[in-house]
Amino acid sequence: MKGARRDMPPKESAQGSDLSAHASSGSDCKHQSTQQDESFATCLKSLIQLLPSLARGLRRRRGSELPFDGADLGPRHGATLSLLRNNGQMTVGQLAQSLELTLGTVSGIVADIEKAGLAERSADPSDRRRIIVTLRQDQKVTVDTWLKDATGPMERTLERLTPIERESFLKGIKFLEAELNSPDSDRPAWANTGRRRSARRPSDVMHETK
Repeated sequence: MKGARRDMPPKESAQGSDLSAHASSGSDCKHQSTQQDESFATCLKSLIQLLPSLARGLRRRRGSELPFDGADLGPRHGATLSLLRNNGQMTVGQLAQSLELTLGTVSGIVADIEKAGLAERSADPSDRRRIIVTLRQDQKVTVDTWLKDATGPMERTLERLTPIERESFLKGIKFLEAELNSPDSDRPAWANTGRRRSARRPSDVMHETK
């Protein structure tokens, strides 16, 4: 019996093994957490550095947009024209649903492209309350040329991504757009000013009170 007891592993050794395993697990979690923090910081730094360049590129391309009969067409007009080019005639309601915009906003966009001579509106014969928007046949080449210049970089970017990457990319863009257009109450107090020169940051106030 005594010999059998000597062959049994001591309880202290098993407990020590468990403690060592817990310590190793905790160390791995801490290391993983540190890596995640560093990855987040790296992504944030890259985003902050890229945004000014993106803004400059968008402004430069917007400055080169072609005017149509005095109309100043922007990205939303381009998206509307792209839908009409790919789907043929569409109702204002269908355009609003596809663009995820209100009927009033889309009605204004349609009025702009109609004024530019690129599309035309007509009442639906089956329901006079519905307005059908159609791309003018004699303007298809003009629209294709304009869309190629306006949406070309975006199309080429999406073509380089996999379907899953596209979803993640658009999801991130939508989150950023929502944050940038959040209510003024979420902005710092010094940012709520009409003129840049009159805006005073907290650091400015601290210097003045010293």
